Amino acid sequence: MLELRLRNARAGYYSYGGAPLAGQISRSLLALRRLRRLDLGWNHLHQGPGGRVPAFHGGLARLERLDLPGVPFVGGVPPQLGNLSRLRHLDLSYAAGLKARDLSWLARLPSLRYLNLRMADLGEVAGWPLSITMVPSLRVLDLSECSLVSVNQSVPHHNLTNLQRLDLSWNYFDHPIASAWFWNVTSLEYLHLGVCRRSRRRRRVSPGLEKNGVRCVHGACLFLGLHHHHLGSTSMHGRFPDALGDMASLRFLDSSGYAYTSSSIVMPQLKNLCSLEILNLGSSRLLGAAAEIFENLPRCSPNRLQELYLTDNSIDGDLVSLSTLDLSGNHLTGHVSGAIATLGNLTNLVLRHNGFDGVIREEHFDGLAKLKYIDMSANSLKIEIGSEWMPPFRLWYADFSTCRMGPKFPARLKWMRNPPNPGPCPIPPWFSSAFSNAIFLNVSQNELSGGLQPNMENMSVVNLDLNSNQLTGRVPPLPKNIASLDISMNSLSGPLPANFGVNLLELFLFNNGITGSVSESICKSKGLTNIYLADNLFEGELPQCFGNRAIVYLDVSNNSFSGSIPSSMQNCNTGLPTSTGWPVLNGTSFSTGQNAWY
Repeated sequence: MLELRLRNARAGYYSYGGAPLAGQISRSLLALRRLRRLDLGWNHLHQGPGGRVPAFHGGLARLERLDLPGVPFVGGVPPQLGNLSRLRHLDLSYAAGLKARDLSWLARLPSLRYLNLRMADLGEVAGWPLSITMVPSLRVLDLSECSLVSVNQSVPHHNLTNLQRLDLSWNYFDHPIASAWFWNVTSLEYLHLGVCRRSRRRRRVSPGLEKNGVRCVHGACLFLGLHHHHLGSTSMHGRFPDALGDMASLRFLDSSGYAYTSSSIVMPQLKNLCSLEILNLGSSRLLGAAAEIFENLPRCSPNRLQELYLTDNSIDGDLVSLSTLDLSGNHLTGHVSGAIATLGNLTNLVLRHNGFDGVIREEHFDGLAKLKYIDMSANSLKIEIGSEWMPPFRLWYADFSTCRMGPKFPARLKWMRNPPNPGPCPIPPWFSSAFSNAIFLNVSQNELSGGLQPNMENMSVVNLDLNSNQLTGRVPPLPKNIASLDISMNSLSGPLPANFGVNLLELFLFNNGITGSVSESICKSKGLTNIYLADNLFEGELPQCFGNRAIVYLDVSNNSFSGSIPSSMQNCNTGLPTSTGWPVLNGTSFSTGQNAWY
């Protein structure tokens, strides 16, 4: 046997899904002396009563690839792994109980190309960069979340001429970035230092929790050939090395969260980066006028910069044109210039959370044929667009929250989130057809009135939020693909439709006047977990299938339900005191009136 792959295929970084193997790793594996690849990832395995990593003791002398990610090992990393002299790939990641004090055994793995020790505690490994540099074949190194405290060791004569990918994110670095040892590794293509933490406290992480809180835009080239550089939310500080400004192949740079003190600290180094396509300087404490920042952007012919992110800084001044423009979370004021319509390549426009005022008219968008995403929320803008306007684009996301919009809807918008209206506005007859392709539709907290359209069943919407309006009449047949429906806090009446979509996950109907019983057809929605039926006029029994589901929240208070509680739910307890008006239910039948069941 050359390969043995028993990875739990349904598991991953978030859970041990599927049916993982459990128990000890048998020493009988040592009999597979021709084995070249062993993959036991994401299983509940261990070696011996202490749950340690198996040492193998060189018994698998031909092993070239060893994958043990997500296996809940504890204790030390056995130095006997250095006896696997043919090893090219070693993955011991996502084992939060692992701890090492020495990595010198790596020098005995002359063919090692891939090493992943993510989440192992390496905080007590003295001079760890020196151990790493003793593996000249190494191409990929992941030491993220390893409790490392510094990368400013001096390694003048290293052998890492092949290293392409280095991930040191989620560690405890807090020193000038220029002192880091890796600046001499000129072969790097990807460098990830994001979310370096100041606290030395060990973060306990188990499978099921998000490991990285920062989105990685394939970020930045620091040398000739370096393609990715990510410094999002790092605690490193100070100036970048001057070499950054000479990197001709720099394409993506994400230094969001980097502690600049003014817009001039790093900007001059960007002028000659003619290959730069994406630049993220969000949350970087940038100060000053937008014009000053843009003056220091790459000035090349052709200029390849397509996306610029300046979220959450203190920038003021005027706008300029880019393919993707994100100026959210700043202090920009005044009118949005109609010249924005000249940005023919603009696909994403994000102006939310500023101080813009004035009127947005059709002419602002007439030249934006490629526009897909627009967010002007949290400004003082007024949107004046006729209901018969034919835009040159097809939006998949539009957010005009807090803008004044209406009383007519733009009939052709395909994705709308919360467009407020200045007064009562009947739902137009073209509502269902105009939004027939919408996937997410949020028009909550407006003054929409009238009834829902009977042809809603043909809509493509997955998440529909119409809460807190003035809707009346019956609930029509629901869209077939609906997963989340919120029509709470309206004046809807009559019985529910006979059929519910099989994909329904959340149902919010509280504070209406809906009558009748809850149809057993709701049982077809296998994934339904959150059901809010409070403050209606429901009667009859609850569907028995409620007792067979993993329901997270069920609120049936202030109705007239009667009959038996589903047998498997009879021991449920709300945990709320009876003084709340939502009595704890542990009995076998409902009383009429107030009920709440979680």
